[in-house]
Amino acid sequence: PNSNISMQETMFNPLSPKNYEDAQEMTMKLQTRLQEIIEAAEGCRVMGIGLEGGLAPYITKEAGDIVPEQRLWRMAKQAILDCGYVPGVDVAIALDPASSELENAYREENNDPKAIGMYLFWRDKEKVVMTRDELYDFFRKTIEDDDIPIVSIEDGFAEDDDAGWKLIQQGLGDKLFIIGDDSVTT
Repeated sequence: PNSNISMQETMFNPLSPKNYEDAQEMTMKLQTRLQEIIEAAEGCRVMGIGLEGGLAPYITKEAGDIVPEQRLWRMAKQAILDCGYVPGVDVAIALDPASSELENAYREENNDPKAIGMYLFWRDKEKVVMTRDELYDFFRKTIEDDDIPIVSIEDGFAEDDDAGWKLIQQGLGDKLFIIGDDSVTT
């Protein structure tokens, strides 16, 4: 199978290196360890490299997971710990969900070209739909309840989902960087 991760990119963000070379070394160490963790997990494997340099894996969900991204993020946190770094101090995680693509997938799947604030995780065999409120709560729980050290979310909502952007800015804007690349460049 291909990668079943619908969100575009999960990336390591080194916070404590003293220079560019140290940051590159940290990133390579983390990516290598994450690949080892994925390849050692039953039913999981790395399928290639993503659009922005992260791994493109196939991840089987664990009990309680809604989408495979959740397990991937736990694996990324484990890679941080295994490499001897402190999550959120030495290394954080940056997400680029490219949520406009999730919204477009919903529109296409449901033949509803005007739908706003509906998101389809289409790459896994169990296609999951989230409303904007559910997607926001998914991000919030990942950060607050699951203690995943996310430092930024780029394109967390579709470029036309103004209510979603307002929700994430008000709820998480003081905890992490909210980046609206789709909203300002496309």
